[in-house]
Order: sequence, then structure tokens, then C-alpha cells
Amino acid sequence: MDIAMSDTAQLQKEKHDETTHAIYRANKNSPNSKFSNKPRPNRNQQTRGDRPNTKCRNCGGVYPHTGECPAKGKDCYKCGKANHYAKYCRSKPSDNRVKQISEEKSDYVFATNAPKLKSLPSCKVEIAGTKINMGIDSQASVNVLDKLAFQKLKNESGAPDNCLKPCASSLFAYNSQTPLPTLGEIRAKVTTEKGKTVETRFCVVDGFGGNLLCYQTSIDLGLLYIANSIESDMFSRYPELFNGIGKINTETIKLHIDTNVEPKTQKLRTIPFHVRKDVDEEIQRLLDEDVIERVQGPTPWVSPIVTPPKKNGGVRICVDMREANKAIERERFPMPTVDELISALNGATVFSTLDLSAGYHQFELDEESRYITTFTTHQGLYRYKRLMFGVNAASEKFQKAVSHMLTGLSGVINISDDIIVYGQSKQEHNENLHRVLQRLAECGACLNRDKCKIAQPEVVYFGHIFSAQGISPEPAKINDIKPRKSQ
Repeated sequence: MDIAMSDTAQLQKEKHDETTHAIYRANKNSPNSKFSNKPRPNRNQQTRGDRPNTKCRNCGGVYPHTGECPAKGKDCYKCGKANHYAKYCRSKPSDNRVKQISEEKSDYVFATNAPKLKSLPSCKVEIAGTKINMGIDSQASVNVLDKLAFQKLKNESGAPDNCLKPCASSLFAYNSQTPLPTLGEIRAKVTTEKGKTVETRFCVVDGFGGNLLCYQTSIDLGLLYIANSIESDMFSRYPELFNGIGKINTETIKLHIDTNVEPKTQKLRTIPFHVRKDVDEEIQRLLDEDVIERVQGPTPWVSPIVTPPKKNGGVRICVDMREANKAIERERFPMPTVDELISALNGATVFSTLDLSAGYHQFELDEESRYITTFTTHQGLYRYKRLMFGVNAASEKFQKAVSHMLTGLSGVINISDDIIVYGQSKQEHNENLHRVLQRLAECGACLNRDKCKIAQPEVVYFGHIFSAQGISPEPAKINDIKPRKSQ
């Protein structure tokens, strides 16, 4: 009985196997069967036409992509996560998210229409060579041109249609929450009737409300004077800083002279007779200011002079030191780089620039170094008692001496005789400035008052414009290297 049942089970199993094999053979010949021997294309080898186009859930484009998804590596502005756009963000909005506060800069003006402008003091200035009437608004933080004045300026100066750039700030009238409609902004040179020129920014307003000079531009042009400003305070507290050429007492400059170089005595170069009077006056001025002295007795080195004219009249005495420089050894003291300036001024919002009056002449030359500066004129031989232009080591000697003089002070950097003082706030800047001025006064230095810029929101320094917004190249430098149109 058990044997019969076993045989029956075996027969049923064989019959089931035959049925399974028959189904397999039938499906094997079908092209759509999973048992087919026909090779199936790889997913990555399929073309876009072989697959239906779908929408990418990260970027919204056609999926699958031919390359990487455009949203790969991008951060979502909604949730802050990576690899998708905010438009296709699937995160649920949260009510307790931190709201981002706009950091857009704003500028303000007091007078915004013609009736108010009539009550303001006004003047006529030249902007890019075009004469325009301007109101002086001591409460304004930006210069303003209306549409009519800008059209006049563009037509007369031949400026291109695309000369306007987007405004870097929103412009508001006094006690208003609505920004004024602006067309853009330009940078241009402004010249007063007395010839004072500055380069500054103008916002162009859509309308015909009039034109304004802001507080800072009016100060720079000498059109406005604020009695209680930090600048007037500086002049009153440190009057000794603005008294001719100073004599810095912290260091005496010693030149390293190679005595193995054979000295050369060069002959006098002929000075035209019509120039000699100006040369005599310049020599006398340098004698009076204790910059040069007459040579007594023999001297191994004698250099000739050249006398180029000055812009304001007279001549400049320049000693040709090419032969003498062969015997002067240099020190190679480094100058600050633009990268170092950017790093130091990062975060600063208020700036002052100070200019040492005849900077080189404020450092006394060591007695043993003076003989190599001897020069010849139609009046005889003279030599310098102070550091002079033309010496090959002068710039590095001067940079080193000024840097040492300012050592220990914060918020100050110098490049040659140009000193920049800065701070992240007005109070910090003022404290840094007074410490620098006090140090300069103690050392006997003097400044050129006309070239000092005090408590400015932006300054031109080392060929760049530094401001709270960052650094940008000086427009005048860009114009110098732009290709000029052929006439």
C-alpha cells in the first residue's frame, strides 16, 4: 500500500515538472518575456526618447537629466537644505523660523521738491563738464540729480545710454517710509567755481524735483563748514600738526654706503637763464626750512640737478642720483599689499586719511650720510640734511621709519606718507584718530591740511575705494587703462 502511494506521488511530480518546462519554453520565445534570451538595454544606456519625460522634483526640469541636476549643490532659501530649489521645496513651513532681516543700505534727503529747494543755499557747479544748479542739503547722505538734470548731463557729456548703474541703496525723504523712485546712480567729478574738484556718487531720481549736494560732498568742496565737527576739533586740538614741514624726532636716517665704489664728481648741467630765478627761490626756500645746507670743503660725490616745473608755478629741484645710488645699499623693507589692506579694513565703516607734509623731508639724515647727496648748481654746492627723493633706499627707509613711529596704535596703516585711520564705528574711529594725532604731535610730525580727509564713509586709498560696502577700484584708474575710441 505504501509502495503504491509512493509511485503515485512520483508520477504527479513528474507530470508537474513537464507542465512547468512547457510553460517556460513557450515564454522563452516571447520577446517581452523575462525569460527571453534577447539582451535588454541598460537603464543608463536608454535615450530620452526611449523613456517617458517626467518633471524633476528638485529643479523642476525634464527628468531624467542628460548630466547632473542643476539643483545639485544648491541651498534652498526656504529650508536651508541642499540639492533642491526653494520653488520645489517639500519641507513644511515652520512658524518658529528665524526671520531674515534685510541689510539693505538706505540714504536720506531732506528737501525733495522745488519749493523746499528754494529755501536751501544753492550754488552752480560743473558735473562732468556740465554746469548744473545744486541745492546744499546738510541733512542729505547722498547727492541727487533729477531726471531733467541727468538728461542735460548725458546730452552735453556724450555719456552712453547705459551709464546708469543700479542704486546701491534705497533713497528716502525725511520722515517717509516710501522710497523715492530712482533711475540709477553714476559717479562723476564735481568742480566748484573756485576750482575745487571731488569725485562722488549721484543718485538719479525719476522726476523734476531739483538737485542736491549732500553733507559730505559739500564739506569736501569747501561749500559747507560745520563748526563742531571732528575735523575742526582736530585742527584746534593739534595746531602744531599743521605748521609747515615738521622734523620727526624718533629716528635719524642712516644710509649704508659701500666705500668700495669709486666716487664720481659730475659737472654742472646748464640751467636756462629764464629758469635761474625760480631755482634761486627754491634753493632759498629749502635753506630756510633747514632741508639743505651749503657744502664747505672738498667732497667726493657730486651729482647734477634737473628742474622740472611745478603745476602751481616755480620749479622743483631733483638731484640725479643714478651714479651715487650705485654706492648706496638697500634694506628691502616690505610695503603693505592690497590683500593686507583688505584684511585690516574688513568691517570698517568710518575712515580718515592723513598726508605727511613733505614726508621725506621730515626725517633728518645722519651726518655721515649727507655727503653722498651733494649736488651742484649755478650758485655752488649744496647737500641734503633731510631724506630726499632720488635715493634708491629712500622709500623703504621712510616706510620703515613711519611704521615704527606708529607702532602700538590700533586702526592705522601707512603706505609711504599716506596714513589711513579706520574704525568699525564712529566712536572707535574717533578714538583711533586722536591717538594717532597725539603720537604724530609727540614725534614732531606735520600734516598737509588740504590733503587730509576726516571721518569719511568712503576714501580713495592706494588706487582703491574703501567703504562700509567693501572695496572697489578707483574709477580714474579704470579710465586710464580703458581702450580709447579712435577719432
